[in-house]
Amino acid sequence: EMSDEDKRAFLADLGLQEAGLDPALVEQAQDQIVKDELVRNTERSVERGSFGAPTFFVDDEIYFGKNTLRDVEDEIRRRKGV
Repeated sequence: EMSDEDKRAFLADLGLQEAGLDPALVEQAQDQIVKDELVRNTERSVERGSFGAPTFFVDDEIYFGKNTLRDVEDEIRRRKGV
């Protein structure tokens, strides 16, 4: 059986490096400050009306699902006048 530390190291090496990301992200995610911020962000998102993931907000406009990413991008561009 792998220790928790070995599991985190394995997961970090598994995909993060291939994606060009720092494997230290897995360790940073274990920090209580990061966990507390995740809880606060999740609570705020639910208060705003999200009911699953992924959910995106552009100001008060809510978009749900990865299939709405194009709409999110378009709305951001529209609001910026691009």
